[in-house]
Amino acid sequence: MNSHRRRLLSAPVVALGMVVSITACDLKVSNPGPVSDDYLNVNAAHDAVVNGAIRAFNDALGTNGSTLAMCGAVVAREWFPSGQTGSFACSLQEMRNQLTPAGSSEWDRGQLARWVVENGVTRIKAARRDSFRDYSMAATAMLYVGYTNRMLGEHFCSTTSDGGPELPFMVHFVRAESAFTEALTIAQYQKNANLTSAAYAGRASVRTWRGDWSGAASDAAQVPATFVYSTPFNTVDQTQSNSLAIATVDVTRRNFTLWNTFYGDNYDQFKDPRTPYRKNPDIAQKNGLGTVPDLGDGKGTYGAVPYWQQRKYITDASALSASPIRLSTGREMMLISAEAKLRSGDFSGALTIINQIRATVGVPLRTATTSEQTWTWLKLEKLIELWLEGRALGERRRWAGDGADKTPAPGDLPANLRMDDRTGKDRCFPISLNEYNTNSNLTPPPG
Repeated sequence: MNSHRRRLLSAPVVALGMVVSITACDLKVSNPGPVSDDYLNVNAAHDAVVNGAIRAFNDALGTNGSTLAMCGAVVAREWFPSGQTGSFACSLQEMRNQLTPAGSSEWDRGQLARWVVENGVTRIKAARRDSFRDYSMAATAMLYVGYTNRMLGEHFCSTTSDGGPELPFMVHFVRAESAFTEALTIAQYQKNANLTSAAYAGRASVRTWRGDWSGAASDAAQVPATFVYSTPFNTVDQTQSNSLAIATVDVTRRNFTLWNTFYGDNYDQFKDPRTPYRKNPDIAQKNGLGTVPDLGDGKGTYGAVPYWQQRKYITDASALSASPIRLSTGREMMLISAEAKLRSGDFSGALTIINQIRATVGVPLRTATTSEQTWTWLKLEKLIELWLEGRALGERRRWAGDGADKTPAPGDLPANLRMDDRTGKDRCFPISLNEYNTNSNLTPPPG
């Protein structure tokens, strides 16, 4: 761990030291200020350590500004920029798929989240020793070790750990699988069905990256089709709320639009409830806040684009339940089973699973006569299921051959899902300039 990230950690530690005093009519909050590092080793502090790790994870995924879910969605063409590059938006370089070390703040957030959760688990295990598996939040802590490493593996081109040398990004999936396996063991021991399903689901998702399709399908089969495991967000405090909602629902910020996207087309064609949006006259704002420049895709300057507002994440009082971001679902597991069948040559079996999902959702079924056509339907179905959840960029990379299955998967995608038509053509985030400047084991890139 380099000194840069050690300094960053002081804020979470101070936050965890907050003490709340509640009486019948008196709600007071007192902050004792910074506390001793040793306090975090006390059993009574461990829930705060785990909750602090969840917050750090959320900061990287979808909280308080530019995040992997928000800006990864721009790169993966999940939504289209509306011209704003300021508050709760992404940079022009990210709009152009030019992902550079100087603009990779997502790296800093992601690696901080990994350090917080892994270090927190190390502390808790050292304090509780053989009783760790009896700790009520032990399985949750291990799940977040797994989900954090999965998030980094899905988004980063390469990685490093705690001031060490550059490593292949695949090491995160090795760490994630180990963490999910431990979470599974603890959840089963504690007879917690929900966390057991989350551990199976998390492990299935990372096994796809490692090319273990029999293991992935086996795990996926253990998860109920209706299962959902989400990470919670605060709907009151903006610094802890879902940034994807703030960027699009707040009338002062219209930073991303469903115009010119496959997902908007999907809703127009099928009224698919998984990719909802609305536009004028349902909302008064016809255009985004700014002018979209030349993105390097041969179309020149876009100008002021129509504002089509996503409705998956909304913050009004009638829909507070829309604020969490899903980490694993039963339908994702069904699609992992379908991909396993496709990879074994059973395209009709894969199509059956795809249509089971579509029948449940209430949209028309797909037809296919070839494996390649079924691959297209599989990819689109999974992208729809994972829309705006910080997963699409990773899946696109994996299908392009970035995982253990080096050969790109067949199946063409619609033109407005292309990621290779903009200047730069990057599909993963690099190590940040901050890391290069503070890690003596890395050589800064030229320029």
